[in-house]
Amino acid sequence: MPSSRDNDFIAELRTKCGTVRVNVAVVNSARARNFGVRIAGKGSIRLTKPTYASLKSATEFMHSIADWIAEHLEDAPEKTGLRAYLEKNPTLEIDGAEKRVWLETSRTDSFFVEDEKSVVFSAAQNDGDALGTLFRKFAVSKISALAERTAQTLDIPYSAISVRDQSGRWASRSSSGTLSFNWRMVLLPQKYQNYIIRHELAHVRFMDHSVSFWLWLNSFCPHAKRLDRELSKISREIFAVSLK
Repeated sequence: MPSSRDNDFIAELRTKCGTVRVNVAVVNSARARNFGVRIAGKGSIRLTKPTYASLKSATEFMHSIADWIAEHLEDAPEKTGLRAYLEKNPTLEIDGAEKRVWLETSRTDSFFVEDEKSVVFSAAQNDGDALGTLFRKFAVSKISALAERTAQTLDIPYSAISVRDQSGRWASRSSSGTLSFNWRMVLLPQKYQNYIIRHELAHVRFMDHSVSFWLWLNSFCPHAKRLDRELSKISREIFAVSLK
């Protein structure tokens, strides 16, 4: 999905209960036909606008729904560090198998080891970012491999695959054919990982979310609409997980 980040800023929204300060991440989308706002976490929102629309118009829309934003910001989950999340949820679904996650400390370099039943992440001692860096490397390898296999199986072309730290979206596809995925995908059950990849590949033929798009997607991803609804329900909790 062609998109790009624009001028991120801090806004003060006037609501019926007072003024609310919010971090705004602006995203230009070639697919979008309307303005949209998504809660990205405590005190943060993602403001999407069509590429042809002005930032001023998008900001005016944001202010027009200030009460809605303030209400949902209160319900937004707190940011969760990766270590805390994995300690609370010590399983991952990788290549169709559920694997137990073990977190260890390495006196030398960081590394991960995987077998049929478990994944061990051994982060370098005295390096606060080591686990995040290590886990992202793991996520890149798994997501890239799954996306490549899926595209080959479905015989759908792409130019490249990237895995990024996207704050409020699972994936995107550029006009040049690059597929970009959120590293947090590996925290999801396998069926949602598969769905996200197939959804993005379907945009090779249909850049919008028209009836034709959903019909074609459903031909190789049954129950796509249901999976999309289910994914939306759990997305906020997963998006709240940070690498640090």
